[in-house]
Amino acid sequence: MLNQYLNEFVLSFGYGFYLLLFLLVFLQIGLVPFFFIPGNALLFTVGAIAVRDNESLSLILLFLAAFFGGVFGGLCSYKLGSKFGFPLFQSSNSRFFKKQHLENVESFFKDNGASLFFLSPFIPNVRTLAPLFAGITQSSLSQFTFLSSLGVASWALIFLTLGALFGQTPSVKENFELVILGAAIVSLAPGVLRKIRKRKVN
Repeated sequence: MLNQYLNEFVLSFGYGFYLLLFLLVFLQIGLVPFFFIPGNALLFTVGAIAVRDNESLSLILLFLAAFFGGVFGGLCSYKLGSKFGFPLFQSSNSRFFKKQHLENVESFFKDNGASLFFLSPFIPNVRTLAPLFAGITQSSLSQFTFLSSLGVASWALIFLTLGALFGQTPSVKENFELVILGAAIVSLAPGVLRKIRKRKVN
C-alpha cells in the first residue's frame, strides 16, 4: 500500500519531485530547525522508488538534486554562522555565547575540520551543525566548500545507489514498508539516544 501511495505521489509531482528533493536536502543541511529530516532514509527511499516500477525518476537527476541541495544548504548555513554567529560570540559574554566556547570550537575545527567537513553529511544532526559552526569559527570557506561538496557527493551517491540496489531485491520489494520504516528509525536513532543520555545525566 505504501509503495502505491509513494508512486502516485512521485507521479503527481512530475519533474517537480527533483525540486522537492533539492528543497528537503537544502533545508536539512542549511537551516537548523529542519535537522529532524531523516536524510539517509530519504535518499535510500528515493533511490529505491526510482527503480521500482517507476520510470519517471532518473537516478542521475536525483543525485544532482541532492548534491546541489546539500552544497547550497551548507553554504547558506556557513554564511548564517559567519554573519550572525561569529559577532554574537564576539560581543556577548552570556552563559551560552562565551568567547571561551568559541575558542574551544575553533581549536576543534583546526584539528579536525577537514575530516569533519567531508564526513558530516553521513552523520545525522552533524550534517546540519557542522556548516553552521564552520561559519561561526570563520573556517576557510574554500576548504569548507571543496571538502563538504565531496562529502555531499559521496553521501548522495552511496545512499541513492544503496536504495537502487536493495530496491530491486525480492525481499525488499515484498517488505518495502518495513524497509523504509527501518531506514527512518536508523537515521533518527542517534539523536534520540543522545537526548535520552542527556536526561539521564541531568
